[in-house]
Amino acid sequence: MPMPSRLTAALFFVFGTSAMAAEPAAPLRFEVATMVEDGAIGEDGSVWFKSLFDNVRFVLPAGKNPRADDLWRIILAANQSKRELKVWFDAAAGEIEEESAALVFPICAAALADERVEIATSCGAPVSSLNPKQELMVGWALHQKSSHVESRKLLDRAVASSGESRAFRLIAVRAHANLLESIGYETEPRSEESDRAHVAALADYRTLAEMQPDVAEHVLQIGYQQEALGDYRNAEETYRQLMTKWPEEDYRANIRLAAIERRRGNHDRALELTNRVAEKYPDQLGMKFYYHRGWTLTKMRRYDEAIADFTAGLREQPDYPWAHARRACAQALIGQHKLALADMEMALEMLGSSSIGDRKDLVHDKARARAVIAMLRAAIAAGSSQPIPDVCEGYWPSFEQHRTPSPLLPR
Repeated sequence: MPMPSRLTAALFFVFGTSAMAAEPAAPLRFEVATMVEDGAIGEDGSVWFKSLFDNVRFVLPAGKNPRADDLWRIILAANQSKRELKVWFDAAAGEIEEESAALVFPICAAALADERVEIATSCGAPVSSLNPKQELMVGWALHQKSSHVESRKLLDRAVASSGESRAFRLIAVRAHANLLESIGYETEPRSEESDRAHVAALADYRTLAEMQPDVAEHVLQIGYQQEALGDYRNAEETYRQLMTKWPEEDYRANIRLAAIERRRGNHDRALELTNRVAEKYPDQLGMKFYYHRGWTLTKMRRYDEAIADFTAGLREQPDYPWAHARRACAQALIGQHKLALADMEMALEMLGSSSIGDRKDLVHDKARARAVIAMLRAAIAAGSSQPIPDVCEGYWPSFEQHRTPSPLLPR
């Protein structure tokens, strides 16, 4: 069977590179790992795919590149297997697609598992100075590798730039908001620095909601920041407004409402809200549903059901490390320590292969995973089948854990 030339119907975009300065500076070849949402290969040899990053595409320009078919094959395989694709790209040569306000980067190389397709070894050559568009592009790329200080300098300047197009402004504010949100999550949880980052991200997402009042994602992100700041009542109101204006967003909104109830310890209500998703979307549940319901069922001590949900989620998305860790938690609580150990080893392997492995929260969680593995190995060696609640604890405190409202919340 020949490979399809397209993943889903979408507008095709032909890439054009920007001029580069001659004097060398820092190399601008970056790496990210992403799921593949959409893509196509053209008769002219061009290839593109849309990542799960908000409005970001990666492209191979039209031409006679001998690796175009190989590139498309692994893009297609990543999409069909729901595995992350690693892609190396030239940040400074990126372009802005004005109509869709999308970032478009040229592909240097891509890899799926052990197969790597090299497109252009000279891709990502350094430049002596960056123009405003390149500052935005490189600022976005630096964020993806968790170089937050350098990224923020560039994105602060991009947001403050005047005389740029509306698409530039949208992308700059969106990239700035995403960066601030990441800083909030990756800084010591509930600290003043973390809360300041979430408050600033909240302001950016509100700006985006004003600029694009018909985009549901901005409203959802407002809710996330409110949750992170412990403003649960306003977060709930935000998600209800989201469902009122965009009924098709009830999947994600109900998952978030359920997460808030789970934090409060209202597990029956959390399960009820999560099950609304199953009633309406029985054939489109996905990892998000199974992961959150499995987590709630674990809290309710319905461990076998929780394990079944995490297993179902992993069939949908086999490379999600936290589903393995959550399943290990449920297994350890019923004495299935060998199964729990296998899951934790898989989770650690996946965390270790991340392209953002030096991020503070990830470093913490990998250390904790190693400690949990040692705990499980000791129990197995001792022949114990007693529950080990500590397997479930000790990870980086996330916004999924209950907190009091931040004193920095806007009045």
